[in-house]
Amino acid sequence: MEISPAGFLLLLLSLFFFLKKKNSFMNLLLLCLTADLFIEMGYFVKMGLTIVTLYDFSLYYLFFFCVIDYIIKPFKISPLFYGLICLYLLPLCGLLLFPSDILIADSYRVTWDDVIFNGARPVHPEVTNLVIKDTFKFFFSAFIVQYMYHKFFGDDYKLLIVRFSRIITVFLIIGILEYIKNFTGGISEWASFTELFFGTTPSTVYESRLRGDLYELNLFTKEASHYAYTLFIAMIILLAKNIIVGKKSGFSFSIIICIILMMLSTSFSIVLFLPAFGVIYLLYRWCVFKPSSMRYEKILLFISVILGGSSFIAFILANEDGFVMGRIVLLFENIDLLFDINNNITFGDDSTYVRVMSVLQTFYAYLNRPLFGFSLGSMACHGATAMMISGIGIIGVFFWTKYYFYTSPLYVENRVSQYKFHYLLVIIVYFLINSLNSISLRPFYDSTVMAFVICLCSLFKSFTKQKKNYGECINYNNSSNI
Repeated sequence: MEISPAGFLLLLLSLFFFLKKKNSFMNLLLLCLTADLFIEMGYFVKMGLTIVTLYDFSLYYLFFFCVIDYIIKPFKISPLFYGLICLYLLPLCGLLLFPSDILIADSYRVTWDDVIFNGARPVHPEVTNLVIKDTFKFFFSAFIVQYMYHKFFGDDYKLLIVRFSRIITVFLIIGILEYIKNFTGGISEWASFTELFFGTTPSTVYESRLRGDLYELNLFTKEASHYAYTLFIAMIILLAKNIIVGKKSGFSFSIIICIILMMLSTSFSIVLFLPAFGVIYLLYRWCVFKPSSMRYEKILLFISVILGGSSFIAFILANEDGFVMGRIVLLFENIDLLFDINNNITFGDDSTYVRVMSVLQTFYAYLNRPLFGFSLGSMACHGATAMMISGIGIIGVFFWTKYYFYTSPLYVENRVSQYKFHYLLVIIVYFLINSLNSISLRPFYDSTVMAFVICLCSLFKSFTKQKKNYGECINYNNSSNI
């Protein structure tokens, strides 16, 4: 058994926060958020071929803490929780009792990259170790959410966002240092440090790669697209934090740094994440200010969109042989192949084609069991939303959305329902950006989805209420035993 230096540090912090009675749950949740959002590289512990990642350990440990505290001080669990767990287990049992002969990729036996690039044969969906593991993770996440909704009060959520925004600032500084190291040619020292501290595995070795004229940035995630998603979630959290501390504009220098780092990451996913953040920010501004008072803001927004769009078009036209334009051209060249519902898989050499095609093929397979799906983790593709829908079906996704987004005390107590249309639009945006987000099922079970729900309620709460200022939020003592 081998534990990495980062894993040893995580273990020490977890034990310290567990034994420390004050703010135990808050601190462990912050630790889990940090590992979930920023750290995919390396491992917590490695036992032969078995690897436990840092974010897996943080999720398991947080669940263990919640269960122990629930046994000591039980609380009433929502019936919706039990219904959701049944919807997780139902498709798993269905796959065991009624096997399917459709062809898919599951990443456990074969990936879509293997199918398209190497000509590997797709497989039939089965209950594998990955299916069991993902089902347990969804169960752990649901219970942690139930615990949080019962133990946290209004200002506890504020304190969580304010404290986590400080951690985000630290990682933004590290992100700037990574770019400087790439730019100055000192990336070998950076790679040596990350592999020494986090541990080396075949899938997480740090590599310096050129995309067009820029180096790819991924910080401590596996690839640039994962890093872009990390920065998108960080922007939402920073936006909520700015609102909590009284900045009605919501914008800050830290958000600008996130945007710059996202553009420098060279991830094609920025064409999803940047517009998504713009939509969410615009909906927030629409709720804060009455439409009648937004005349000048609309004009400025329109000018900004025109200038921004013109700049982007100029950028891709000026680099028509570069990374961004190359991906766009190849996508349109293969557009007729993507919508082949007869499953006639063709071989290509473009990652955009692989990403979109794998999502569509997974969706076509899902249509064979549209209500309850095939079980979580039974299908894998380059889109988390397609994996989610194919795993628990449309009914399971409906109840998952209801459980996470609509049972939060923040949603009920802060009268967010008066902005229910805007709230629903952001939920739709969340599903849309994850439709081509190649990050497995993590956006739907890791702790960042909890942070997203909290931030979303902060954006669309009742703005007629008196807000507590930053000092009151920091000095709030009601969470001292959580």
